[in-house]
Amino acid sequence: MQEKRVRRQKIFAVLTAAVFVFVLAGCIHYGSGDDNIGHFGNTLEFTEEPVFTEDRESVSIVYEPFEGNNLKVFFDEAVIGEIAGGELEFRITTPDNLAAGNWDWLERTNVRVIPAETQYVRLILDTSEGKLFRGHETGMGTASDGSGIVNRVEFIYVDRDVNLRAEHNVRTPENTVNGRNHTYRDVHFNLTLRAGWNAMHIRVSTSWNSTNLTRIHDVVSRGNPVDFKWILEDKTL
Repeated sequence: MQEKRVRRQKIFAVLTAAVFVFVLAGCIHYGSGDDNIGHFGNTLEFTEEPVFTEDRESVSIVYEPFEGNNLKVFFDEAVIGEIAGGELEFRITTPDNLAAGNWDWLERTNVRVIPAETQYVRLILDTSEGKLFRGHETGMGTASDGSGIVNRVEFIYVDRDVNLRAEHNVRTPENTVNGRNHTYRDVHFNLTLRAGWNAMHIRVSTSWNSTNLTRIHDVVSRGNPVDFKWILEDKTL
């Protein structure tokens, strides 16, 4: 069997091979409304969550159940959960490694953080088999002509209520990348994370052909869509 599984780094590097289907937005369900969307308080906990791996044929993706067992789940080198019988369970309260700083992981050049001294940490889950993340990706076409969408959920702990703002922005690098002219479009957003654990939904849509690639950060919002999956990357690739 050819090597198809792709590590998380490749998933986002493959934004040149990732889709855009706007109708997907109509399939996303966030649950309850109001200011509590995506807010978990001081304890973030998941139980009996199925875990999947990804198989990729060109830019199309198939999710396969992970059947591993007794796999410890780490955050900041501490065990906070496990995967047993193909299901994820973990629990974390107030983390110890909070720090102030930039929010470059949003992949935006113009994010304003108010108050700027807010301390936070991203939840990055690791196992001996690879990292765990929550999201969903679809794709169609080929590496030379296609479209795609990458969804991911970032779980963030903040030590206070914090407002994140960014204006619409278009960036067109002067140099081509892999023979294509690249254009990046960022949507406006203005959202508030509440003190404690929060879920942020980030969606990046991409379309490309032999001469052009356009990447759009078209969703940055609070929420943890229920139809997303916990994905375990393949550390061996």
